[in-house]
This record gives sequence, C-alpha cells and structure tokens, in this order.
Amino acid sequence: MSVFLPRMLAEEQICQEIVDKYRVPGLVRVPLDQIGCWPGNRRMCGCNPHHVHELAADIMSNGTSLSRYDSVDLVKIPAAFLEDFRDSNKAMCDSADYMPLFNADMVYVLLTKTHFTFAHKLFRDGGRTLFNLPAMGEIKLLPCDREGHMIQEQGVLASIFDEDFFREPEAMWSYALQDNIFRH
Repeated sequence: MSVFLPRMLAEEQICQEIVDKYRVPGLVRVPLDQIGCWPGNRRMCGCNPHHVHELAADIMSNGTSLSRYDSVDLVKIPAAFLEDFRDSNKAMCDSADYMPLFNADMVYVLLTKTHFTFAHKLFRDGGRTLFNLPAMGEIKLLPCDREGHMIQEQGVLASIFDEDFFREPEAMWSYALQDNIFRH
C-alpha cells in the first residue's frame, strides 16, 4: 500500500496522542515553493483546480482571512518518498491549466489548507488571471492584505510534523481528512 494512499481510519479512531507525538512545537513560516499536495487529498481528488481559483478570487476580494487560515499543518517528506511525491505533484500541476506552477523544491506535504495554500501559489506565480480568462483580471493581492503579502515574502504560517509521522500513515491521513470534513 502506498504511503500516499493508505486505508483511512474512521474519524473516531484518530488518536490525538499520536498526532501530538509528532507535532514540532511552535509555528514557523515555510516558503510556498517547499510545499506540495497529498495526491490522496479529498478522497483521491488531490487538489481541485477550480476550487483553487475560487479561493484566489475570494482572497483577491476579501484578503487573507486569518480567522479561517490560522496556520497550515505540514509533514516533512522522508527522503525515500521525495521523488515519488514530487513526481505526483508535477503530474498534478502539469495536468490542469488552473493549477499553479510546479516547483521541484517541495519538501513538505500539506495535511490541512491545501486549496488555500495552492491559491496563494497562484499569486506567487504572477501574470495569472482568474480561471485563465483575461477578462477576469490578474490574480493580485489587495495592497492592505498584510498576511497575504507575508505569505508571498516569507511563506505560510505552519505547524510542522516530524517526518516520523509517516510511520503512522493512517493516523496522518485521517488527521488530514478531518480538516476537509470538519473545519470548513
């Protein structure tokens, strides 16, 4: 069974103790180029390109909402999985015109806030328009979006999980599923 496609645990089976065991204390800024998507996110959808543009439109209109964003959860990818991880992200980014550009510097996988993070990658790409339609306007941050500009300059605010969390794939991906089901 692939580390990216494990059997999912039922929500009640998630052990917060396991999650807390691997979470590194504190929050740090992680550059967008170092972050990729789990291909099994949202029950194998990975990252929905249309939803990424919907979120980019919302950010363009309303700024980066700290009450919704707070921080993202990332797991450092073990060296043994990096090539497969990058290959699957490259295929995902290259397969859809709405996706942000691929970056080979990815070393973290998103557990939470995938679409939010990928929307900010569109801002980072520069020269992009919403839904690739010139009439929709260029994807740009509001001048007053302080957090959005911080994300572009320094990265997303993130809680990091040690790469050893990969030894608990069912708990790790069930935790990610919780974000998709309960936190939005």
